[in-house]
Amino acid sequence: MGLTQERGKRGEDLAADFLRAKGYTIVARNVRSPFGEIDLVCKEQDSLVFVEVRYRASSAFGRPEETVVGHKLLRMQRSAEWYVTHKNYAGDYRIDVIGITRTQGQMTHLRNVS
Repeated sequence: MGLTQERGKRGEDLAADFLRAKGYTIVARNVRSPFGEIDLVCKEQDSLVFVEVRYRASSAFGRPEETVVGHKLLRMQRSAEWYVTHKNYAGDYRIDVIGITRTQGQMTHLRNVS
């Protein structure tokens, strides 16, 4: 596993721990769809939550959660739609983003970004 993958896994582990502490259940990790990868699929009460995790060493070039826009957000939406169709899920769902900045020790959770 390369350095980038190790950092990504570390960020996903931190985000999963954070969400579990908030009462979420982790359903799946690193789900591949025809449109891209979903970092975390969680359950919060009666809703599925698709989570994109962005982990950065610092916020020198902006906050990590601010990078989920445009094409990346569209791919997340399509991946979520693919997942609920593929799993025959008929309930509510949303897309969240978690941004983690290592040097500042910050974690930001943006709910329902789409």
